[in-house]
Amino acid sequence: MKTGLLVAFLICTLCQASLAAPQVQLELTYPAGKSPKVFTSGWLFGAKCTVTDAKGIKKDVSGQVVWSGTGTFTPKVGSPVRPTFRGPGANEIKLTYGTGKSAVSKTYRITAVDPAKYARVGDKSLCRADVHGCPACPHVTSGPITTGSPQVLIDGKPAARVGDTGINTVPCCGANTFKLTHGDAQVLINGRPAVKMGDKTQHCGGAGVVMDASAAITAPNTAADGTYSGSFTGDAGGAVKLTIKGTSVTGSFSGKHIVEGGGSATLALSGDYNPKTGGIMARMSGKAGYTYEGKKYTATVTGILTGTLAKSVIKGTWQAEGKGMYTATTEGRFQAARAQK
Repeated sequence: MKTGLLVAFLICTLCQASLAAPQVQLELTYPAGKSPKVFTSGWLFGAKCTVTDAKGIKKDVSGQVVWSGTGTFTPKVGSPVRPTFRGPGANEIKLTYGTGKSAVSKTYRITAVDPAKYARVGDKSLCRADVHGCPACPHVTSGPITTGSPQVLIDGKPAARVGDTGINTVPCCGANTFKLTHGDAQVLINGRPAVKMGDKTQHCGGAGVVMDASAAITAPNTAADGTYSGSFTGDAGGAVKLTIKGTSVTGSFSGKHIVEGGGSATLALSGDYNPKTGGIMARMSGKAGYTYEGKKYTATVTGILTGTLAKSVIKGTWQAEGKGMYTATTEGRFQAARAQK
């Protein structure tokens, strides 16, 4: 009799174990790190869900988690997800695993802000006084932000954070780089403050400010505006033409290298003019032909021109380097007078 009761007890215990409900662990994850506030769109969230059966075997079922809440979720099932919340302010994310009475759900409160006020890759930093010491300093420089977070997007582009960097495409005479230095401590992306429009930046030669990519940067007209024509001499000689517009300088060198085998060259000029000092700095780039051992070649030429405008005449020096079969450095002087109106 006792043996029969013991067998019945063991069978009942085994049945209860086999019918025990699986243990579900469900939680929201943050691929971009936790933040007091997030964007109403473009912010990446994840879900982690595991099920442990009666035998203690754990299975990852994160791909079966259903998303809902105050907004739309893409995708609706699985992980990770980029929600589009109904608007700024208080919002909710609800995670659900399973169906019917066995379903397990968790709800998370989220505070969202409009991302339109924040910077992304491609937006610009403007520095109106980038100084390194050349005659044309200070320069008005600007360029795009080039790094950002892959987990958080604004209009499909990585969001900018403190510590991200960029390059000057409107150049100075220095390294032509900048770093984002200020941001919103309430919006943290990968643990770093998100950068807003108008936040401060540090260029290689001065302080800057973040601007929208579409913002136009214009320079005022100056009394020096006009075209200046003249000649250059030295290791090469020919005609020089410079045009000043506001704080920018463009133009060309067109001439011939005077050494044996030297050919013609046309170089484009682009740089800055400082109305306060009359200083000019422009970069030179182009091609030059030359003959070596009876064969004709083309060299790539880069260089720099610096000078000063005084009494409608620009005077200064130039230096260039040509790279072809061999590398050659050339230099000389130039002078250009303003065309009469």
